[in-house]
Amino acid sequence: MHVHLYCPSLWEEPFGRVVLDAYKNAMPVICSNMGALPELVEDGKTGFVVEARNLEQFKDRMTYYINDKKRIVQQAENGVNQLEKYTIEHQIIEFETVYKD
Repeated sequence: MHVHLYCPSLWEEPFGRVVLDAYKNAMPVICSNMGALPELVEDGKTGFVVEARNLEQFKDRMTYYINDKKRIVQQAENGVNQLEKYTIEHQIIEFETVYKD
C-alpha cells in the first residue's frame, strides 16, 4: 500500500513539521503554497505544491498518484533523502556558515 500526506494549510505555516514527519515515514506530500510549506516540499520531486483553496489542483495531484504509483515510491525516496538537511549536524554547519563572517 502506498500512502501520501495531504497538507492543505490555509494559513502561513511557519515551518510545517508535519512534512518532515511524512518524509520520515516515506510519504510524499501534497501541500498548499502557504508559508514555509513550499520550501519543504520540492514540487514534482518530494511531492506537489498547489494553490491554497484550489481543490481542482489537489484533485489533479491525487489522481496523478492514483494513476502512477511508481511516482509515489520515487517521491517518497526523495523525501527520505531530504531529511539530511534537517539533522542537527547539518543545522550546526549552516549556523556556522551564517555566523562565521
